[in-house]
Amino acid sequence: MRSDMAKIIVERPRHGSRLRSVKFAARVRPAGDVEDFDLAPPGDRDEKSLNENLAPLKRYLDRQVGRPWDKVYSEIRANLDTRKATQLHILQHLRDYVQTHCWMEGRTVMANRRWFGVDPVEGLYVHPKTGILRRAPERKWKLKREPVTRVRLSELAHCELIERVWFRFDYRKRDADEVLEVVRFHEDQPERNMKYGLRQPGDRRIVRYRDAPEQNRLVLVSRCQCTLVEAEAATAAAG
Repeated sequence: MRSDMAKIIVERPRHGSRLRSVKFAARVRPAGDVEDFDLAPPGDRDEKSLNENLAPLKRYLDRQVGRPWDKVYSEIRANLDTRKATQLHILQHLRDYVQTHCWMEGRTVMANRRWFGVDPVEGLYVHPKTGILRRAPERKWKLKREPVTRVRLSELAHCELIERVWFRFDYRKRDADEVLEVVRFHEDQPERNMKYGLRQPGDRRIVRYRDAPEQNRLVLVSRCQCTLVEAEAATAAAG
């Protein structure tokens, strides 16, 4: 780590400094009995905040991947004076960039989230077994797919998952000429009368299944629990 890293990181002026630019922050006293006013930006003039340039620190950490973290950390500490608030602040930033408290769950390195919960590590981390600084590969986020609970077997059969058990449903098609409904004229249902062309009392229209949507022509014939072979096939199709 370069010896002037601390200077490079904190070399930017701090927000809220009382230094005034000649052009824009001059103090002016107008003529007359008017209170002094300040052209400097209003707000928290007395507050000062650190304005670090942290890019060099990030680049340095990236270059240390593959090295023991203890050595990397020691080099950083050796070039910082922790008695100075600005340089102590750099050490605090390390917690944001490097996950040091990790553990293994099977073959996956886990760590606490910054705010709450637990997840596989992201970004830079210290391997819990080797102590080596490493970078986790970027995770490919996949949209969570809704679980499949219905698998079509044919035009007249499907399997459906009900309370974790697969059932098979078989249907038959009604005859196209079979009567679905007899619609009669009703004075209090003008829209219905118009839909079916009914104009006066006594008019009626016979609606057959050929005039209905296709799904209305299906009649449930049987429902039974799937055989083991059918359940395995349905589970594979749903996966």
